Amino acid sequence: MVVVRSSLRWSHGITTGLWAWRKTTEVDSNFWETERALTTERDACGVGFIANPKLAPSHAVLQLGLSALSCMEHRGACGGDRISGDGAGIMTQIPRPLFADFYSSTHNPSDGAANNGESNNKKEVRGVGMVFLPRNAERRQAVQTVLEDVCRANELDFVGWREVPVNPDVLGPLARQAMPSIYQFFVQPPSRQLASDDDESGDDFERTLYLVRRRFSVELDQRGLLSPPPTQETKDKAKEEEEKDNVTVYVASFSSRTIVYKGMVQAEVLPQFYLDLQDDNYKTQFVLYHRRFSTNTNPQWQLAQPMRVVGHNGEINTLLGNVNWIKAREAAKSRPYQREIKSINNGKDSTFSMAINGDNMVTLDSNAENEEDDDDDDYGKVDTDDLVDSRATSNIVELCNTQDIPAVLEPLVDVATRSDSANLDAVFELMTMSRHRAPCALMALVPAAYHNDHPEYVNTNVADFYQFHGGLLEAWDGPALLVFSDGKSIGASLDRNGLRPARYSMDDEGTVYVMSETGVIPGLDDQRIVQKGRLGPGQMINVDLTTGEFKDNVRIKQEIAKRHPYGEWLARQRVNLDRLDFSSDRLYEDDATATYAQATFGWSLEDINMQIADMAGSAKETTYSMGDDAPLSVLSEYPHPLYNYFKQRFAQVTNPPIDPLREGVVMSLVMTLGKKQSIYKVSEKGARLIHLDSPILNSAEMEALSKLAPPHRNNGFAQATISTRYPLSNGPTGLKEALDALCDQAVQLVRKEKVEVLILSDKASAAAVLEET
Repeated sequence: MVVVRSSLRWSHGITTGLWAWRKTTEVDSNFWETERALTTERDACGVGFIANPKLAPSHAVLQLGLSALSCMEHRGACGGDRISGDGAGIMTQIPRPLFADFYSSTHNPSDGAANNGESNNKKEVRGVGMVFLPRNAERRQAVQTVLEDVCRANELDFVGWREVPVNPDVLGPLARQAMPSIYQFFVQPPSRQLASDDDESGDDFERTLYLVRRRFSVELDQRGLLSPPPTQETKDKAKEEEEKDNVTVYVASFSSRTIVYKGMVQAEVLPQFYLDLQDDNYKTQFVLYHRRFSTNTNPQWQLAQPMRVVGHNGEINTLLGNVNWIKAREAAKSRPYQREIKSINNGKDSTFSMAINGDNMVTLDSNAENEEDDDDDDYGKVDTDDLVDSRATSNIVELCNTQDIPAVLEPLVDVATRSDSANLDAVFELMTMSRHRAPCALMALVPAAYHNDHPEYVNTNVADFYQFHGGLLEAWDGPALLVFSDGKSIGASLDRNGLRPARYSMDDEGTVYVMSETGVIPGLDDQRIVQKGRLGPGQMINVDLTTGEFKDNVRIKQEIAKRHPYGEWLARQRVNLDRLDFSSDRLYEDDATATYAQATFGWSLEDINMQIADMAGSAKETTYSMGDDAPLSVLSEYPHPLYNYFKQRFAQVTNPPIDPLREGVVMSLVMTLGKKQSIYKVSEKGARLIHLDSPILNSAEMEALSKLAPPHRNNGFAQATISTRYPLSNGPTGLKEALDALCDQAVQLVRKEKVEVLILSDKASAAAVLEET
């Protein structure tokens, strides 16, 4: 018997920012409904790539990628108009034959076929920008002028503009209303780089393009051109709507290697909208594709994926913490001291005194070491106006605070205007610009579960790599399938939980196919497949776009991990604080003081009798009914423990509950204490940290921690304790005054006294102190 029932269901496509009702027909049947299962499965984005650098660039690769993208439509979402998509896009090599008019007239684009589509002549290399511009002609012209001026100010020879041919008729009403004017622009490398023999790889040019792109928004913002102006109301509503300009200027890509075509469209509409994608001259060796299902932001043209280096299926649930830590890491890259130091400028040596707060100058740590060039320790005063010189651009990326120099570069991360994927992309891109290889950067950002004797990593240098980088960088955690490319390699990686599907195949010609699910590549002959599989939790694959080599999880990670002796560094520098039994001594000897302290810190009889007593008696977590009807702590009339004031802010739409007790295989509470070194420069100093198995320490462990102060080995870890108590007599304003004083004291201890471990203590020495503070 088959029962048909009609119901209304919430749709998660939120192009308008509102939930849309969508009527569906559900069928209860004893039969497996294949088509229904596909068309109703809308739980995550669809991503993947196709690559074969061993073959000449071809239009067929692009067509395969677009076909695979269209087969991912069921993974995306649409807006209330049923036509506008959450977003779809592709990343490819720059199709030189398509842009032949902007290259040298003497250059034959087909000459590069055997050379990955690139010319050996650096003069024939171009940086290509894909930019979303205002629809208003006057504002668009002003923006174009600024972009040209910024390029020329940074010695990029501006070649010209190209309006991207599009067909707006295929867009839905919502997408068309928000559609930007889409242009491309072309630049030649600076003459200083052309005259140098040190940039055969093109990395210096890429770094210049990267920094200039981040300079664009600064100049545009200073001229009031970055964001759309307020709408001027007129009597002519039709004309007002026609001239309405709600576009924020956005550079989708600016590179000499890759280009991104994306928009607020459905997958199948992308090649119908971008007419370039139908042109036979669009030839590439790889295509990275993405169909978006937005969960935490409203769909926008600039938030469609892929981003500049990453296509992300999933969520970053630790986003706020990651962004705050990145801001701290960036701020720590500047060194506020003055010294005589040798500077190298275009091969000329000069000695000068470093200014602490010079205009557009950043002071540096001369002891920092580069991941690639460990003997490079002559770092001078960085002129952030020089975005061309190899040493200067390296120092800007690796040693300067690129978050908080708004007069020079746009902020690295920003939760107010960017999605979680966009922020992850920005940090990943900066790491690749600092000479981290792309797979290395992603291993550090999204680590595998290497703890608890994981069979794939136990007693290997890969585990040493993860332990070392875990002390430098907090994991960007959440369900994630990440496909990535910096133009030199292309790959895919899965988060440590493996909560997103990823499958791959490789045929007898060396073409690698990666997709969220099988069956999306048309005409794929199983008899020609020589290798296939799926990515497991924390696993990665990579294709070298220069050599054409395919590298599986073990090979690529071993290759990365062998670049430095991480295990030796950890053995020499890291200090382990082992778990110790709880002390039997009471914190407060008399019951009256102990009870008063419990009440002071918000513990009620209910907490003690129902939770503490139960856990102490049964040695397991207390279980009780779901739900929490207690008032918000900030609105309560009673005191609460500090952690009661914190609530989850970031949506976790598709994630199961997880904790380190039930999911110890993939989750760890391990953390480190001490001075964190730069994530952009790898050296042995990064291993000098205190390793904790848990952030919760008992009194015996706190005592053991205090013994790690000087003169412990390696000069010990300087420590200081700051009291968090303040006099109640100071009234409500006393809390802010105490917090400000605490922050100032902490800064002074770290900067002046070189303290590496700060202990904040709320312990009172006696009952009288409890009553008065």
